Amino acid sequence: MFNYLNLRCLSRRLFVCLSLGILSVVGQVSFAASTTFTNPIYENGADPWLMYYDGNYYSVTTTWSSQLAMRKSPTLAGLKDATPVNVWSETNKDSCCNFWAFEFHHLNGPNGWRWYVLYTSGQDGNYDHQHNSVLESVGDDPMGPYQYKGAPLGGTYNIDGSYITINNQLYFMYSQWNGDEQRLYIARMSNPWTMSGEPSILSRPLKSWERMGNNVNEGPEPLIHNGHVYVVYSASFCATSSYKLALLELTGSNPLDPNAWTKSNQPLFESANGVYGPGHNGFFKSPDGTEDWLVYHGNAHENDGCSTLRSMRAQPFTWNADGTPNFGRPVAAGQQVKVPSGENGPLTVTPQAPMMNLNHYTGSAANGSLRLESSTPVILDQLVNGNVRFANESGRFLSDAVCHGSQGFLPWENQDCQRWSFSSASDGLLAITNRASNQTYRDRWGLSPVNEVAIVSAQSGRVLTATSTSTEQREWSGAASQKWRLQPQQDGSVTIRAASQSACLNVSGNNTVFGNCSGDDSHWYLRPRTEGGYRLVAKGNNMVMDVTNCALNDGASVGVYNDLDNICQRFYLRNTGDSSGVINSTINGTYRITPLHSDKSLDITNCATADGTNVRQWSWLNNDCQKFAITNVDGIWHRISPLNAPNQALDVYNGYRTSNANIAIYPYRSAANQQFRFQAAGSGKWRIINRNSGLCLNVVDSSSDDGANVVQYRCTPGAQNQMFRLSRE
Repeated sequence: MFNYLNLRCLSRRLFVCLSLGILSVVGQVSFAASTTFTNPIYENGADPWLMYYDGNYYSVTTTWSSQLAMRKSPTLAGLKDATPVNVWSETNKDSCCNFWAFEFHHLNGPNGWRWYVLYTSGQDGNYDHQHNSVLESVGDDPMGPYQYKGAPLGGTYNIDGSYITINNQLYFMYSQWNGDEQRLYIARMSNPWTMSGEPSILSRPLKSWERMGNNVNEGPEPLIHNGHVYVVYSASFCATSSYKLALLELTGSNPLDPNAWTKSNQPLFESANGVYGPGHNGFFKSPDGTEDWLVYHGNAHENDGCSTLRSMRAQPFTWNADGTPNFGRPVAAGQQVKVPSGENGPLTVTPQAPMMNLNHYTGSAANGSLRLESSTPVILDQLVNGNVRFANESGRFLSDAVCHGSQGFLPWENQDCQRWSFSSASDGLLAITNRASNQTYRDRWGLSPVNEVAIVSAQSGRVLTATSTSTEQREWSGAASQKWRLQPQQDGSVTIRAASQSACLNVSGNNTVFGNCSGDDSHWYLRPRTEGGYRLVAKGNNMVMDVTNCALNDGASVGVYNDLDNICQRFYLRNTGDSSGVINSTINGTYRITPLHSDKSLDITNCATADGTNVRQWSWLNNDCQKFAITNVDGIWHRISPLNAPNQALDVYNGYRTSNANIAIYPYRSAANQQFRFQAAGSGKWRIINRNSGLCLNVVDSSSDDGANVVQYRCTPGAQNQMFRLSRE
C-alpha cells in the first residue's frame, strides 16, 4: 500500500515535522528490540577497538591491508553486518602495508577536540619496519575525514600504540623489541603526534606466564577508575593459546619511572570456556554510561594462532573491593549476553552525520510541472541494509505511527518503526518506506546537505578535490577545493560546486569539468546506497561518479563511469568541521540552549531580572530562567531574551570586542552587542556568534559544573564548549 508522507514545514521550527496526510488505520504493534547478543560479534576481528559515541558504536580491527576500515551501528550486535568503511589508506612504500592495531581516542588537541587514530603499518613483504602513525579528524565524526599528522617514533620499529592521560598530561604507550624481549614503553607527549623527551620502560616480560612462546608484553591499554591508574596489556606470544591480559597499576607518582608501576602477580584474563588466547583489548562505556565493557579478540580453537581467525568479542566487567578490575572469564561463544545498558533507550542523542535537507517536490517531471515545494533539515544517519534514521536537532528520531499510534519525533528506542529506507523512481526522485509498517510514502523526495560537506571515497578515505579543470582525490587538507555545496534543483537533482569555484561540476563523457550551473550536464542525483554512502548519478549521461581504476593514491582522477555497483563508486558525505562556508540560519521561537560538552542549560543566575544579571550554565530545571525567546531582528541576526525577563536580552558587557568579555542581560536597545547569529556546525550543533565582536559564546574552561560562566571567546574549530543544541520548548 502506498501512503503519502506530507511535509508540514513549520517555519518557526528548527526540526523536521512530517505527518501523514493519508494513513490507513494501523493497530498499535510492539516491535521489541533485542535484549541480548552473542559472541563473537564478528569474525576476522583481531586487535579490536570500540567506542560508543553520539548514538552509535564505532569499531576497528586489524585489516592486514593498506586501508583502515571502521564500522558503526546503534547496536553492538549490528556491528556484524555493518559495512566496513575505509576512512584512511596509504600508498607510501615506507608505511603502506600490514595495517594493524587501530585505536581512535577523543582528545583535546591543538585544534580543539578531535579524534586521533593510532595505527601500526610498515613496508610490503615483511614486518621489520612496522611503526605507529597518527591521524587527526577534521571534526567530531569518528568516520573522519582524517589528515596524517606524523609518526611519534619515526620509522623505528614500534607497534600497538595507545594514549593515556595522567594528571592532565598526555602520554604515548607502545611495544618494542629489545633483544629477546618485547617490552612496553611510555613517553610524554607535547601533542598527540609529537613526543617530548625520551621514552621510559613501562613493563618487561619477566614473569613465567609472560614468556609462553615468546617473551612478550604488547597492546597497552589505559584504564582509569576512582583515582586508580591502570594499564591492561597482553602477555606471551599471540600465536599461542597462552596469550592473555595482565595488569599494571601506577603506585608511584611519576609515570616515567619504571618503579612507579606495580604488576599483577597473576594474569587478569586468559583462555577459558572454549575461547583461546583472549587479548589485545579495549574498553568502552554502555550507552547510558552506567556499565564498563571489555572488548577483545579470541580464537575458537587452541591452534588458530595469530591470524585472521581471531574474532571480536565483548562483555561487561566489574570492580573488586580494592579498586582493581574484575574481567571474569571469557564468555563462551553462543552464550546470551545482555546488551549494554541503555542500548534500547530511550536515548536523546544527535548522531554524527551531516544535516540534510529533505526536499519535497510536487508535480510531474513528465509534463514539466515538477517543482521544489519545501526543504526541511534533518540529520540522516545511515544504518545497515539500506536503513536510515531521521533525527531532529533535539536528538529525537522520526517514529512511524505503528509503534505509538501517531507519527512523531521520539527518543531512540531501537524500534523498527524508527528505521526507514529510500527507493529510487525512474525520474530520479525518492520514496520513503518504514521498516515496521512496510508502508511506502511516495511523495517525491530529494536530498541535499544543509552545509558544505566533504565528499569522501569509500575506497580510499580520500576526499573529492577540485582542480582548475576537473576533480581528483586527495588527503583532507581543509582547502576550499575540498568543501562542496550541493544545491537542490527543481528537477529533484542537485548542483555541485566547490568553495574554490564559481562554476558547477559538469560531466563531459567520462570526465568531470567545471561549467555553468544549468542544464542536465550540471545536475546530479544523490541516491543512498543499500550498504551506506551515496551514488552520485550524473543526469546528463546517467553515469556515476567513479575513482579511476579504484586507486588509493593522492591525485587519482575522479570521473564518471557506467554503474558497476562497487566500492569505487560509493561516496560518503562528511561534515567539514569548521565554520567556513557554513550556513547561518534564521531562527524564531522559544528554546532551551544546551552546551554540547556539558549537557546542561544556559541559565539566568538565580532567576533574577535586574540589569547585569549574569548568564551561566546550570542543570536543567525546566523553568523560564532557562528558556529563551529567539527572535530574528535583522537578516541573520537575532535577539535572545529569557522568558523570566522578556524585556531584557543577552548582552556582551560594555560592547567589548575581546575574548572573555562577560555575557549578562540588559534592556534590549537594538545594539550590535545584543545581536547574535546561529551558525550550523553539523549534526544539530550551533555556534552562537556576536554581531559586534564576531566572537563565539563560550563556557569557560569547558567546565561541566553548575554555575560555570559564559563569556565570548575567539571561535575555535571543533571546540565543544562553543557548540550548543537548540531544543524547542
